[in-house]
Amino acid sequence: MKIRQEQLDAMQRAMPAQRMPELERALIEHLRIHFPAALHREDDASLLRRIRQGVAVARSHGLERRASWALLIDLMVVLGADFLERGDCGALSTTSAMTCGSTWRPRA
Repeated sequence: MKIRQEQLDAMQRAMPAQRMPELERALIEHLRIHFPAALHREDDASLLRRIRQGVAVARSHGLERRASWALLIDLMVVLGADFLERGDCGALSTTSAMTCGSTWRPRA
């Protein structure tokens, strides 16, 4: 049996999508633990929308590491979902700050 490159590419694209629910659950827990005051009125569905928006924004800036997504979502909670578009984020750069060794990991 021989697997073509197109098949490998398709499997690699599908793998992250299969793991997203696990990541989303971990990020919901992360946000509830670290931002209880800011998010106390939001239900899980609302947090899930925030997370999906954050992942979409991160990917639109070329960020593919999950730790970078988590950092960006944290910043969106603290500074507002549109902080990158407002331009009031000082020297923060998605190409440097978001990729420089964030240590966030989903809980096992």
